[in-house]
Amino acid sequence: MESIENWLHHELKGLMPQGTDAQEKADVKLYAERLWHAGISAGYTNDQLKEACGGDIERYLLDQLHRP
Repeated sequence: MESIENWLHHELKGLMPQGTDAQEKADVKLYAERLWHAGISAGYTNDQLKEACGGDIERYLLDQLHRP
């Protein structure tokens, strides 16, 4: 199994295509749920996902969206 960091990097590209602008909290929540389900399906645990995302998957996604 690949490292969770590599998995997240690749998964985010497919989950949130370039130019995605999730302004609404509901949008971010939906992306977070999709990411969590994909991670569990890929064999990662809830704890691994939370740790890799700094404890908050929604905040992690927002940070990734606003990276230059």
